[in-house]
Amino acid sequence: MHMNYTGSSFVAVWESSILEIECFKVEKDTFPLLEIILDAACKQGRFSLAWDLRKMEQPSFREVFKIISFCSKWKIKLDEVVERTGILTSHGGDKYLTYIFKVVPPQCPYYLGSSYHEWQRFLS
Repeated sequence: MHMNYTGSSFVAVWESSILEIECFKVEKDTFPLLEIILDAACKQGRFSLAWDLRKMEQPSFREVFKIISFCSKWKIKLDEVVERTGILTSHGGDKYLTYIFKVVPPQCPYYLGSSYHEWQRFLS
């Protein structure tokens, strides 16, 4: 199943049972597109999920609420199939994005930090 996507809000690449999503900004169609990608990945069975948030624009308060709602909605389904989650932030980490993943943490082992090499090592 084809899960690669390139858009202005994010890029998603599926390779070797790892879904890597590089996020840039929240747009009107971001969450419906993410739902399509995540649904297709979940249908493949167990996989690792890699979020690269280094280039993500700081979300507004309203966008933070939308992100938390989206994460809450998908948490149960992702907890069933995701083996590892890697969350890569910029150095110093974005406080909003780090907060979101602490409010709605994955059940699987996860990496949350700014070291690209540690993120890659964790996911492999």
